[in-house]
Amino acid sequence: IGRRYVPSVLRESPLSLSGDIDDVRIYNRALSSAEVTELYELGKPQQSTSTFEIVEGNFTWEQAKANAEARGGRLAVLNTQDRIDAANTFLGSAGSWPSLWIGITDAANEGDWRWTTGEALSVSSWNDGEPNNSGNEDYALIHDSNHPNRFSWNDALSGGRGYLLE
Repeated sequence: IGRRYVPSVLRESPLSLSGDIDDVRIYNRALSSAEVTELYELGKPQQSTSTFEIVEGNFTWEQAKANAEARGGRLAVLNTQDRIDAANTFLGSAGSWPSLWIGITDAANEGDWRWTTGEALSVSSWNDGEPNNSGNEDYALIHDSNHPNRFSWNDALSGGRGYLLE
């Protein structure tokens, strides 16, 4: 247990496999289909109810993007109504939150809002009158929980705030 074992035949193979043994179960009989299913379910990783996390801080949009990537994630990409709804549900369950950067910008081409994936904006949750580019606002945020339209988006300058990580 906890040791790495790679048979010599696999070490020499171009398709070699390696890994750690986490758990070994030995049975002196054949398992029923129900037992195999039960073991499979026990070994499956727990599914997260959310892929989102609030990261509080004082990040510019660019710093938030870099920080999210350094954590192995990205600024939230809310490119479908289902993803918008999931983010809103997550935030609603958090109770309160500050304004948070999300992964969309029009910095490269004014008015051409693009997700950090490069995908064009096709569905949105802009607050009334937004985006308005007041003062050359190139980055989007989700309003804080105290805002009257708390799940709506606003374009903003790249000032310091937290972000929604996924």
